[in-house]
Amino acid sequence: MKRALRAGEALLALDTSTRSASVTLVTSEFHATRRLDDARRHATDLLPAIDELTRAAGQRPTRLAVGVGPGSYTGLRVGLATILGLARALLAPVAAVSSFDALAYEQAQSGARVLVATNAFGGRLYVAHLERTAADVRTLLSPCVIAVHDFADFVAEHSADVHLLDATAHAALMTPPAEARVLAPNANAIAALALARGTNTPLAGLEPLYLQPFGAPRARG
Repeated sequence: MKRALRAGEALLALDTSTRSASVTLVTSEFHATRRLDDARRHATDLLPAIDELTRAAGQRPTRLAVGVGPGSYTGLRVGLATILGLARALLAPVAAVSSFDALAYEQAQSGARVLVATNAFGGRLYVAHLERTAADVRTLLSPCVIAVHDFADFVAEHSADVHLLDATAHAALMTPPAEARVLAPNANAIAALALARGTNTPLAGLEPLYLQPFGAPRARG
């Protein structure tokens, strides 16, 4: 974490953009993360996980952070609705963080260029080209949608030291990069970036990063 929390402060962060959701709670004396491994249980297991962490820390959140995707439509709605409810109930400030930034922050060293890809389904991928800096993540190409069959060309056009894919994207590709790491965003990295950037996202601007309409037609192969 880049900025230490003061006594009495607690930062709750969560990411529900993929099948493997996670929740992190950080205070000046406590730091723990819980994983939810089944996307179908996000809606029922998220609040109990938050309650478990707050009880273990003995402190309610005073600051909040959430991964806004891109990713699962249903998962993102659950995460954003939970954070909005907590923000209003606790009068706590919020940070909205790209789930792709969280992946790059956690998995790459400073100076590395990172290519992130997750499954947008229907023959499509969400992709982004990022650079990990000493304390943050810089966007080289914002998250966008491409056809699965265009991925090889995308890799060739955007040099990267690190390739990060979620499991379903890896499975969708005919020839995934041999060196690709298969993993999911972690709420711990969401928390780290929120501390580095500040929790100052207006609630009115707290929206999931949807890059295509729900039920978009399948990409032609």
